[in-house]
Amino acid sequence: QAVKLLATFLSSKDNEEIVMVTLKEWLSDPQSQNNPTLLLVAGIIHLHRNELEEAAKALHAGTTLEMVSLQVQVYLRMARVDIAEKSLSLMSKMEDDATLTQLTT
Repeated sequence: QAVKLLATFLSSKDNEEIVMVTLKEWLSDPQSQNNPTLLLVAGIIHLHRNELEEAAKALHAGTTLEMVSLQVQVYLRMARVDIAEKSLSLMSKMEDDATLTQLTT
């Protein structure tokens, strides 16, 4: 469902309000904090809207390489190189040889 929501968001600006209401509703559910796909999609959507603080909040748990990689992007956009480097270090500890880790480096 989260990926479908992202596709809806990216397909047309007309859907943006509906997507944001749906996303807010899903994220208010305590169970959503255990769903890395939903949190990643939330981070992507907020990043597209240039809502950097909201993107950082969605990604702060960083349980997957994809989430941590997106954290690095968010922190770099915020001009927080120090935090981006910490996130990159975390990625290296998680899986140093992963292609995504190498691309993020």
